[in-house]
Amino acid sequence: MITNQRKLRVSYIIINMLLILLAVTIVVPFYMVILSSFTKETDLVKHGGMLFIPQSITLEAYKTVFNENRIITAFKNSLFITLTGTFFHVLITSMLAYPLSKKLRYGKVIGFLIYFTMLFNGGLIPTFLLLKRINLLNTLWVIIVVGLVSPYHMILLRNFFAEIPGEIEESALIDGAGRFKILFKMIFPLSLPAIATIGLFTMVFYWNNWLNAVFFIPDKSKWPLPTILMLMLQNSLRTQTPEDIVSIEDMASVPAESLKYATLMVTTVPIMLVYPFLQKYFAKGIIIGAVKG
Repeated sequence: MITNQRKLRVSYIIINMLLILLAVTIVVPFYMVILSSFTKETDLVKHGGMLFIPQSITLEAYKTVFNENRIITAFKNSLFITLTGTFFHVLITSMLAYPLSKKLRYGKVIGFLIYFTMLFNGGLIPTFLLLKRINLLNTLWVIIVVGLVSPYHMILLRNFFAEIPGEIEESALIDGAGRFKILFKMIFPLSLPAIATIGLFTMVFYWNNWLNAVFFIPDKSKWPLPTILMLMLQNSLRTQTPEDIVSIEDMASVPAESLKYATLMVTTVPIMLVYPFLQKYFAKGIIIGAVKG
């Protein structure tokens, strides 16, 4: 008995040490990025680009970010894409998952066709031609439409909806409620863990999506913030003309390295602030949605 307790205690110690090590590998780089965003350019260059110990503190990089119209416009574009895309993604995915959670005629066939798209898709060129045909190229809606439905999220929601007792819906049908009313008035409130989970996944996807803008939006004034950040991280800020990327005055006075880190923080922090509000639903939504297939 004592031996088993010792083994259990040793295993707990090992697990906790591994978790602490994992936390350190996540927190330390984030800390260094925050610190570097507040550091002067000369100190960053002197210490190899990133700092672990605070040096001189300055807000010049953040002043540049928030005074630059192009970066502010990109931030607004990302905000519109994320909020609008998440709303329609959750709505359409829920309306697709709800009937498939019931004994729908040809439901298995429809479910298989949706699952099939997780393994095979048309590819970039057919997607480009389709979006061009429906006149969505060079608009913010093109990024929203590309990620509008996720088979994985549909499966999570379908499994979650299937766990809700059918007697609840039967009583609502007897009282004269329609399917849409049942979905929006009863199923949605009972499915907050699953809705919050896929909502968080979708927000992170839309907020971090930079590649689709490069493919489908030639007008750089409509690019989201991650796309601008990607170019800045590739040292495009100083090598491109202001019309190509941003129109910052007096480029020589701008702390290029600090500006990268400041823009990275502006890109990262907003989506991080959403997680604490959804954390209580997150684990439950994943577990329940993934258990029953």
